[in-house]
Amino acid sequence: DSYSESSVEGVVFLDEALAHFGVAVSIEQDLDGNGRDDVVVGSKNSSNHTPEVGTTFVLYRPPEGVVDAGEADAFIHSPSGGDYGLMEGMGSIVEPVGDTNGDGFDDILIGSTANTSYYILFGGPL
Repeated sequence: DSYSESSVEGVVFLDEALAHFGVAVSIEQDLDGNGRDDVVVGSKNSSNHTPEVGTTFVLYRPPEGVVDAGEADAFIHSPSGGDYGLMEGMGSIVEPVGDTNGDGFDDILIGSTANTSYYILFGGPL
């Protein structure tokens, strides 16, 4: 089968050059417990145009139409500076990990290209 642009129901974009937006994408978790899978998109080179810091974008619903990533429901930025901020590439990995803390909400693992640290985003109501 082949698909055309008209068959795509939702598009998420980030208007930031060289951000590597979409380097990692996950839709297999329900972070906010609303019964629908959420969309998590990593952008390993995006954080106020600071190279290789990284941002992870969370949308608590599948996108409909064209959605600017700047309108995401939540953002997770890599800490800037210090041993783990600059050159980390946070958002290179986004993986569903189930409910790791037993609170009834799915969680997600966020990794980096530097392999210096990983983050777990605990799900829950906003």
